[in-house]
Amino acid sequence: MQPKQKNSIVKTVKLGSSLDAQPTYAHCVLTALERAGYLKHYVQQNHDGLPQKSGFPQDKINEIHGAWYDPSNPVVQFSGSLRSDLFKWMLQMEDTTDFCLCLGTSLSGMNADRMASTPAKKAIKNKKNCLGTVIINLQETCLDSVSSVRLFCKIDDAFRLLCKKMNLEIKEPIFDLPAGDVFQIPYNEKGELDKTCTMTLDLRQGAKIMIPVKGAMNEGRKGMVGGKLNGHWTTVIYEEDGPKSRLLGIWWITAALKGEIEQLPVVNVEPVKVKSPKIYELPSKLQIIQGHHTQVDPESGEQNCHLWTLRLGDPSAVDYVESVTWRLHETFRNPNMLCTEWPFQIKLRGWGTFTVKVEIKFRPNTTASNQTLHCTHELTFQGEGDSIAITEVALPKK
Repeated sequence: MQPKQKNSIVKTVKLGSSLDAQPTYAHCVLTALERAGYLKHYVQQNHDGLPQKSGFPQDKINEIHGAWYDPSNPVVQFSGSLRSDLFKWMLQMEDTTDFCLCLGTSLSGMNADRMASTPAKKAIKNKKNCLGTVIINLQETCLDSVSSVRLFCKIDDAFRLLCKKMNLEIKEPIFDLPAGDVFQIPYNEKGELDKTCTMTLDLRQGAKIMIPVKGAMNEGRKGMVGGKLNGHWTTVIYEEDGPKSRLLGIWWITAALKGEIEQLPVVNVEPVKVKSPKIYELPSKLQIIQGHHTQVDPESGEQNCHLWTLRLGDPSAVDYVESVTWRLHETFRNPNMLCTEWPFQIKLRGWGTFTVKVEIKFRPNTTASNQTLHCTHELTFQGEGDSIAITEVALPKK
């Protein structure tokens, strides 16, 4: 992580390898924006894994030009072809995106440039709800004249201002894994997400693996695990033009354990027995807990400002709740806030009360498999503290 100091001299450290590079302050702010519900996808033209090192979720990153930490996605040469599934995903993003942050790229004619050019064109045509493209870069680009906002500055400098303005919280990434190199994950022998089963993924040194990803340039190629490097797994894949050393990023496994990615980059050549998982039985009820603190608005100085939180109250909910969507009043900049990690909490500042609509989605391995519970909480500013109001919600029975 880059230091969060202001007005200080940061010495440049010479890296022994490009694999030793750490995320910048801007990477950390992008991750905070995603965690707060503002960023939906990240099209990564680099290969360095820095977004993931800052904690940005792998399932939302399209590494369209290849990745150093994905054995199924070798770096694409200028004369090569993009992986068909990643290209299709990028086209879907291009069609649906209404706002693009274009950061640090010269937009020199790569296929991924469409992610910046299309929203810019939509905004010019006054298409509904399209805010266009913001470009932050020190050099000129071919899209400067059609961008909604153009900043000629260092990305870290711009994002320090953004972080302060939006009161974003930057957290250290946590890659929490069980001990060892053998994992029980909700995937089938093809590496496809299947929450009705459990497969053992063996990443011990010498374990035989293969690339199961359809459309990968090394699809079906076999190899083996070599060991560990800086917490990541080293692999050797026997490809058409000889053996290739490739890394498997630790974030692939943390995401796989939670069932967050649709496809594993590697599986064992002989997958260990697939078995049915234990079904988690839901408790009878769950609490939604609201906190509230009156404060002075840091921008306007207005006294009647309220800092409030909403979260789930049962710590064991992490075992049976997959996500919580908090649907706020339409006047909020982001009225639909999705939380996927315990305690599924949102923290906001406001001036008025309203009815919060809540959608609680349960995990597949529960007695309410894949069901979504709809309920409400009446926001109140009566009282001070971290638990001033509680709504009890009856949970579905088997």
